[in-house]
Amino acid sequence: MQKKPGARFNAYNDLFSIQKNDDETLVDLVVRIEHTMRNIKNMQLKDFTLEKLDDKLQCMALIRALPEEYSHFSTSLLLLDSLDKKRIIQAFCSEELNCQRQVETVNRAKAYHTSSSGRSGSCNYCKKSGH
Repeated sequence: MQKKPGARFNAYNDLFSIQKNDDETLVDLVVRIEHTMRNIKNMQLKDFTLEKLDDKLQCMALIRALPEEYSHFSTSLLLLDSLDKKRIIQAFCSEELNCQRQVETVNRAKAYHTSSSGRSGSCNYCKKSGH
């Protein structure tokens, strides 16, 4: 198993997504969860601590909270070399700024289009049309 941040994220995601199957016993469910937890432990880095776990869980909560329209963004986050809280928050702020700029650009283009298409047939100054 790879010890990459995206792989660890997906392993935690798998853990938190486990649901008891209709035909599964409670003991089988426990075994399945224990197996998933072993996979997670095998991917942990040697210097892993509970404090780091807290940060990873916050990062995971942030990424999992994103709606489908941010799938490209969440995918790019999982490709990072590390998933630390500070870096994820910085990426969220950057993405928010980019989204705001896109909205402003679209609004400016709409305003320009509306003002240029709303002209009357003739110029107010020379009374000729076409400009």
